[in-house]
Amino acid sequence: PQLVTLQPTPGEVRERLEQLRWHESGFPIYSAEVAAAGIGVDSPEDLEYVRSLLAAGN
Repeated sequence: PQLVTLQPTPGEVRERLEQLRWHESGFPIYSAEVAAAGIGVDSPEDLEYVRSLLAAGN
């Protein structure tokens, strides 16, 4: 099944972590340590900030 069609799982609901939906549905989850921190985009204001960085070539 595609990830977007999966229903919430008990672990996801309990822990409020959508990654648990994938894990409990049998999908592997990978992670890696990176040197640089990314920028979270959680609001329209965040999106505008990132767009301004991209427009400036950053």
